[in-house]
Amino acid sequence: MTRELHNILIKKIKMGSSDAEFVEKQSNRITVWKVRHSIAGKDIIFHMVYDKMRKNIVTILNNVDKGPIPLLEMERSESL
Repeated sequence: MTRELHNILIKKIKMGSSDAEFVEKQSNRITVWKVRHSIAGKDIIFHMVYDKMRKNIVTILNNVDKGPIPLLEMERSESL
């Protein structure tokens, strides 16, 4: 997870992007989201826990049905 990717995912949630889908509210400040982002030509859906008070990602959950997020396939030289 690069700082740039981190900021992009947060921005999609805060702006109400069509790529950010609200899943559930866990408390007054903690929510769960599915955020779609394209990396190296592949659409990846990040299942994230977001803290609206701190305006930050708490954790990114693994999609158990699909296996691990395939970020390791991305070459370091490619820009997001």
